[in-house]
Amino acid sequence: MLHTLALDVLDGRIRTIRSVINPDKLGHVGPVADAWAIDRELRQTRRPPVRCPSSRLRAPGSPIE
Repeated sequence: MLHTLALDVLDGRIRTIRSVINPDKLGHVGPVADAWAIDRELRQTRRPPVRCPSSRLRAPGSPIE
């Protein structure tokens, strides 16, 4: 678990949104995940953005044909 989210709804409309992300306050709900470890893992597994090959051939500022 990374966080909890609670919505107070009245007459079909959300009145209040409450979020708890402090691991010390979530321990009683269940196992708490290490958010920084998950972030590191995601960053390591992501691929770099794919660039169009033609963008390397054009000079900066030149018009697109």
